[in-house]
Amino acid sequence: MSVKRCVVAIACAVLAVAPLGAPAAVAQPPQLPYQVTTTPADLSSVRDSDVVRLSIAGLPAGASATVALCPEDLRDALTFNNTAVSRFTNYCQHIQGVYSASPARYPAAGQPRNAATGTIDIAYPVSRGETQALNINWDPVYGKVYRDANGKNVVRPEAPKYSYKCDETSPCAIWVQITATPPGQTKPVTWLTRTGPVRPSMDTGGPAGCQPPAPGRSVTAAYPERLAKSAVAWNSLLCSPTGGPSPVQPLAIGEGDALAGFDKAERDLAYTGAGTALSEDPRRERVSVPVALNAVVLAAVGRQPAGKTDSGATFTGPITDTLTFDWSELANLIAKRTASEGFHVGGVMANGSTLVSRNPLLAGMFPQDRLFGDFGLSGNVGTDTGPLLLSTMLTQKAPAQWRFLPTQKGGAPVGVIKDYLAVNDGLVNIATALTKGGVRKQMQDLSMGLCPENRTCAGYVLTDLATAVESGWTPVALPNSAGKFVAPTPQSLQAAAAHLRPAEDGTLLLGDTGADQAAYPLTFAEHAVAPGNALVGADCTPRKDAQDTLRGVLTTAVGGGQKVLGPGMVPLTPDLVTTARERIAKVGAGPAGEACAENKDIQQNPPPPAGGPQGGGTGALPPGGPAGGLPAAGPGPDAGALTQAPSPATVEAAKLLAGNTRIPLFPGAGVLAILLPLVALGLLVVLPSSTAYLAAGRPVPAWLARAAGWVGQRIARLRGAAA
Repeated sequence: MSVKRCVVAIACAVLAVAPLGAPAAVAQPPQLPYQVTTTPADLSSVRDSDVVRLSIAGLPAGASATVALCPEDLRDALTFNNTAVSRFTNYCQHIQGVYSASPARYPAAGQPRNAATGTIDIAYPVSRGETQALNINWDPVYGKVYRDANGKNVVRPEAPKYSYKCDETSPCAIWVQITATPPGQTKPVTWLTRTGPVRPSMDTGGPAGCQPPAPGRSVTAAYPERLAKSAVAWNSLLCSPTGGPSPVQPLAIGEGDALAGFDKAERDLAYTGAGTALSEDPRRERVSVPVALNAVVLAAVGRQPAGKTDSGATFTGPITDTLTFDWSELANLIAKRTASEGFHVGGVMANGSTLVSRNPLLAGMFPQDRLFGDFGLSGNVGTDTGPLLLSTMLTQKAPAQWRFLPTQKGGAPVGVIKDYLAVNDGLVNIATALTKGGVRKQMQDLSMGLCPENRTCAGYVLTDLATAVESGWTPVALPNSAGKFVAPTPQSLQAAAAHLRPAEDGTLLLGDTGADQAAYPLTFAEHAVAPGNALVGADCTPRKDAQDTLRGVLTTAVGGGQKVLGPGMVPLTPDLVTTARERIAKVGAGPAGEACAENKDIQQNPPPPAGGPQGGGTGALPPGGPAGGLPAAGPGPDAGALTQAPSPATVEAAKLLAGNTRIPLFPGAGVLAILLPLVALGLLVVLPSSTAYLAAGRPVPAWLARAAGWVGQRIARLRGAAA
């Protein structure tokens, strides 16, 4: 083979693949009457892990869209293949959240146009954090290879790496990559648009538009993250209308830690669903005021058929079908997660099992997809109402199944637990995370469409109803005492509220719901735990202003605050509102002398540390002070009278929409795809000739050696481009 023939072959290869390098998009969008709307409409108040729902209307048939959280000013500097797709793929990366145990692999979520609605609907979870630094090839600053002004490729192994942040001081935006074929045209075009700025903040509970808490008048409060949005709304009702000081110095933290701070008289107010059952030291006199209804749930996260595209193909969306689990199946799933998977004979997810036969959605999945991935069963770590109430029920309803595997504690009963981490004895049955945001990030791949080959698949989260609704997850239905499978809804929680009974400490706990077929069996009341004795400072002086503030906060929570509860929280029934008001009257009714003696006893004989891992706190500083809150000290400067709560507007529930993921290519993949045919043809030209010379015992000609070297260099560069 002559040098001339080799050159001609390579030239033909270049011509063959040249059209693939042509721009596949236009820089400016076509003149189409499309609209992009978001829920919430104002993205300035979006917090870490909040789900933003986008709906795109007005696009022609066959359109599709992909969204990602990218810098507000998206870089536009590629020196090769500088298309909208390449720009979006290269400069939009995964935001690794601070508390995420599992970095989600795909930063983008995509969906086709729904033929039935004519819209593209995508749910995108926003993350606060920073991307991993990496090289962006063909970028003149961040690329290990780029093209200079003369059109020559420049290689530099030590190029700086690209990354970006999304937080309060580093604004980002949700960028939307749209592909559509405009009317009158035959080829699709792709363009980019974006939302307004997004500055994800930490979910600390500080209300917007309020001044920092006023020493002497404010009260310190701690609550589990599931109550954060409700607590923010209650606080906001009291200070946002006038821009006055926040009446509460809030801290979102683990439930066990919130109670521990109250037990030690370090905080004035704590929130819990189980009362002193989670407390390490109940000596401090307390009044439990119900403020909302919630429930322990198992939520399904994954994909199911969601509709038809304009071409008639089925596309997937988030799981919205309500699955049904009985107590034995739930017990086996949690205590024996590794033996419950579909490929285990006898596992609850195996073909022909009662669970699979009862749920058509599961029956339609491949066995290995019914409990999918390392994080297929997740939950929060730390002392919490969820594991306590759920394990109590499983101990009663499914004792034979609520046992460890023989390889774990010899198959001993799990019993009543206060922390899901207790189920992980030697094996990781539940993939735990420190915060609800961490759990969301663990499940993000499933919710955005990680299922193989766009199949349907499922994972599960042990959480509460408020967190599930906020995250767009669908809780399963569980059997109540009447044998009826009931899903957690506002109606089923309020039906169960009729069966709440006061425990010894005053906490309202769910009893036997009997023949009531409407009651959800794991309903609980969220309580504000306030001191029964008067608030006093370090010198035993009554904190009268703070006491008035505390009463105002509680009154607002059970009054107008019932109309601004966070997503998934259910308002109290009228009977519970009456109970709450009666209990508020008892808050601080005890004499200051008893409060002083109580605090002195706690200081001299401190309670033990809160049980369970020290998880759940956001680590953020609340307004005006350190994470521990203002000390329960004497009165400070007068900050003026508290404002009165206005009549709040009813909060409408957002649509539970979600999106499928279109997997972005790795940086340099577009170049690799374009040049691979050329490299392959080069190998076909070079290698057989080289082999022939060597087989004949003749030296390889210099021209052939140089050609082989050229191919090797191209492969090395492509490997660098993909790195």
